[in-house]
Parts: sequence; structure tokens; C-alpha cells
Amino acid sequence: MSLTVVLQASDPALSERALSSLLPQQDIHVGQVLVRPARYAGDAEIARVIEIAEALFPGGSPA
Repeated sequence: MSLTVVLQASDPALSERALSSLLPQQDIHVGQVLVRPARYAGDAEIARVIEIAEALFPGGSPA
């Protein structure tokens, strides 16, 4: 099963934990990660969440 993940970016550590929890799942494939900024998130936090998503799911098209 291919999965699109939509993540509201605010806290990089929490975002990394949430995305990392998908890695051991055998029945799913993360095909795309969409990062949407939380209203209160700063540019640095959003950029870090995008970096994390790209590192964990290369080719997953974070946007």
C-alpha cells in the first residue's frame, strides 16, 4: 500500500518521531510526504522538518 503523509510542521523532534514510526511498517510504502507549516512555526523549524522528511523518505517529495 502506498501512503501519502501530510505533516503539519511545528516541532522538528516530534515530526521526526512521527515519521520514524512509519519506517518499520511492513505493509505500507510512504510514497509522498507533504509538509505544511503550522501557523506558529518559524522558517528554521519548517526547513528542519523538510530536511528530516527528505532524509527518512528520499524521493518522497516533501513540499
